[in-house]
Amino acid sequence: MGSSNLSYYIKEGIKNFWTNRLMTMASITILTACLIMMGVVILISFNINSIITDIELQNEIVVFLDEDISDDAAENFSDILLRVDNIRRVEFVSKDEALRDYEIQYLGQPNALEGVVENPLRHSYRVFLSDISKSQSTIDTLSKISTIKNIRDRKDVTQSLINLKAVLTTVSLGVFLLLFFVALFIISNTIKLAMFARSKEINIMKYVGATNWFVRWPFIIEGIIIGLFSSVLAYFATWGIYMYLLREVMSGIEIVRMLSFETLSMYLIYGFGSAGAAVGIVGSAFSVRKYLKV
Repeated sequence: MGSSNLSYYIKEGIKNFWTNRLMTMASITILTACLIMMGVVILISFNINSIITDIELQNEIVVFLDEDISDDAAENFSDILLRVDNIRRVEFVSKDEALRDYEIQYLGQPNALEGVVENPLRHSYRVFLSDISKSQSTIDTLSKISTIKNIRDRKDVTQSLINLKAVLTTVSLGVFLLLFFVALFIISNTIKLAMFARSKEINIMKYVGATNWFVRWPFIIEGIIIGLFSSVLAYFATWGIYMYLLREVMSGIEIVRMLSFETLSMYLIYGFGSAGAAVGIVGSAFSVRKYLKV
């Protein structure tokens, strides 16, 4: 593609953009709405994943050690646990500390069992996993260590988190693809109208020897312009919506920590830019094909 041809393609693409401005504006409006919905899906997906990750980091299993293990050996047992795959960190809970916690939590009095001669509880470790989807294999590995006599886990919570992540991924992908094809349909029809208006001119160009790509490029550039223009509008609209939610809606809800827009902005820029340009290119390419058969 020579520089002179490129300047011609760009000039014609802009000309098409302006000549069909009513349909173009309608396409930009609808495509922008689709991209905003895509952006909302992306932001919700990232925030829910962040919340799930926070919950995962707090999700734990508890291992109880052999009652005959010495205090020193129990404290040093962390070295063995940390060598097991998928264990991120551990916290030692001595049997004396566990007894105090039991008194406070279940009896409401820190000295309720002061007269107990022998502590019936065991030394234990709170074990935090790197990936909860591998929790069962980690538990299987831990159960083979002779010093560990019992393992307490929360399979129901773990499985719920795994299922939630899978559903979220599937739904997000489905919504994204649906909106992508809606936007593709819109761009395609806009380009078709432009092609129909210039069908005689295109026929003449084909008869005098113009190549398919010479005819096709101005319309592809028009589609790219529509896509990128819509992407810019969608980005700022999504930014405004998200900042409003952070400031007016979520500011009073302390249990939910939403990600800052700056953390997600690059994902939106790349996502909107790529989706907008892709929709413009693909929609234009499909629309032009019919009119190149002379």
